[in-house]
Parts: sequence; structure tokens; C-alpha cells
Amino acid sequence: MGSGPGTDGLTEGELGHRSSIPSPQRGEGEGEGERDAGMAFTNPPDAVIKAILCRPLTIAVVICSARPASESYRVAGRLREFGYRVIPVNPFAAGTRIHGEQCYASVAEIPERVDLVDVFRHPDFVEPIVDDAIASGAEVLWMQLGVVHEAAARRASTAGLMVIMDRCTSRDYRRFFLSPAS
Repeated sequence: MGSGPGTDGLTEGELGHRSSIPSPQRGEGEGEGERDAGMAFTNPPDAVIKAILCRPLTIAVVICSARPASESYRVAGRLREFGYRVIPVNPFAAGTRIHGEQCYASVAEIPERVDLVDVFRHPDFVEPIVDDAIASGAEVLWMQLGVVHEAAARRASTAGLMVIMDRCTSRDYRRFFLSPAS
């Protein structure tokens, strides 16, 4: 993936690791607002999401199905095509290979650093995934379309993770880097 498709004028430091992921500022693009416990969660602005997606990442896809017809399987495949390292996580497929990669039962079992945890799990089961994402030192918790858990998002954000919720990694990548307007 190299330096990534387009940096939108962001500095190399802004494209780096956790300490240099740009923080959303009030009034910046979509998703403006604070993440206080009393306020509804809002996603970071598009410029921040684009900065995350334009650098090389190791992504844990939770729950990554072994069934080619499933959305998680298709999105994991697309993320690989976009140049990301994708590690499948599925307790029912642990020990097998999905998209040519070893599948693990949980994020906690992955023996290497994960930058982004991409969650396809029902919101009722998100809390332990957030625990694993925090403990693993992941930089980003990304909850896919339909995965909305405000308390988990606030907890991850408070622990220092950038949180994106109810959005698709693949769709955002295509919109930012593959659409004619990008």
C-alpha cells in the first residue's frame, strides 16, 4: 500500500501512529461534536477517517466469516485488495485459514500488533471486543454498518482509541480513494 492513496495535505506525522492520528476538532466536517458521556457519539470528520485509511494498517476483522457470501468475508477480501494486512477473528473458525491468513478466536490471541479492529459483531457482543482492542494497543475501533454501541464507543475513546461507528471500511476507502471525485 506504500504511502497510501492521497494524503489530502496532511503531514507525514498526521499519518503516523496513535500519537499522531489527527484528532477531530470542533466544527471540522461531518461528525463534529464532543464525546462526553452525556452527549451522543459522533464519528470523526472525513479528513481524519481518510488519514487513517491512507496508511498501511494491520486490520483484525471480527467476526470474519469463512463463507464467501457473507459481508464480513467480502469486506475482508476487499481490504486485502486495497493493500491492508487483514487478520480474521472468529471463535468458530479459529485455527483455520480465511483469505489465506490464520484465523484467531479473539483479538487478544493475535500474536502481533493490530492497528485497527473492524467489528462485524452484533452490538450486544461488542463489549468484550472493545476490551480486547484496548488491551491489544489498537489505535482504531471501527464498528461496521449497523453496529452501534454508544457506551462501548465512549469507553474505547476514553481509553485512547479513535472510534468510528456505523460505517463501512470498504465503502469509505472506495469513496475516498477510488471514486471519480476523490
